[in-house]
Amino acid sequence: MKKVKLIGKFKATSITDEFVILEPVNGGTADIQKEVKDSSIVELNSDGTSKTFDGFSVGDFFQFNGEYEYVRQNEIFAKVNVENQMVSVPLHKVQEVEE
Repeated sequence: MKKVKLIGKFKATSITDEFVILEPVNGGTADIQKEVKDSSIVELNSDGTSKTFDGFSVGDFFQFNGEYEYVRQNEIFAKVNVENQMVSVPLHKVQEVEE
């Protein structure tokens, strides 16, 4: 099973029955320096500060600090399993983790 990291900050733009579509966003504060306790998902306010993760909703912003299971890809997007939720992100925002 291949593991990957998701690079940068993302906005949820669509939710399907199968996955959440995440688009990269620029801006926000510098990388958030906080302890990740129960989740490797950091939900962000629009100004880039962190808030408690309450699930994926269209319009929400996220940063991911873990290593996740790679599922599949096409020419443009990769599907990644993030804590039991499949997300779709642009390939250039996915970094393979050395095993």
